Amino acid sequence: DKPVSMVTNDITKSSATFSWRAIVCGIRYDVQYRVKGATSFSTIAATDTFTNASGLNPSTLYEWRIRTVCLLNPFTESSYSTFTEFTTPASRMARLTFSEQKVSSETVLIYPNPTKKTATLIVGGLGEYNITITNVEGKLLWRSQRLNRNVIDLPVENFTSGIYLVTIKRMNETKTLRLVINR
Repeated sequence: DKPVSMVTNDITKSSATFSWRAIVCGIRYDVQYRVKGATSFSTIAATDTFTNASGLNPSTLYEWRIRTVCLLNPFTESSYSTFTEFTTPASRMARLTFSEQKVSSETVLIYPNPTKKTATLIVGGLGEYNITITNVEGKLLWRSQRLNRNVIDLPVENFTSGIYLVTIKRMNETKTLRLVINR
């Protein structure tokens, strides 16, 4: 099976983190990325459900896809997934707006991440959703319900340094992203 729930996160002017849901038989994932429209790919062999691409160019539209390598006898490879797109910002401190991303109904991202002061959540698709922010122990720190905006400024300015979980719930779908705050 090919991986699903592909998300691009931690996008800076020169790097991005790709993540996806694990496949049971997967022992490795082959991630390919390129400037949109280019003919050749850069390939990363990942053994976890995320990987980082570095050496990217600012203000550039990229696309990435992934396949699973399964431990069966013999090894098998899935076909590649459809492409997921993202755009690197002009500078590290630039704030992404909803219109700057190729946002689909599957898109959910936080920028900048890691952050020192502020963070913006971008949610693709239509319909109301709820957001919670918890610490890694599960303590609820913030909640907002019945939102229908695509861009939300998260109230993290008073949070201490650490890792936080931002959970978005829409109808029967739940997505959780990791937010890192470095003060």
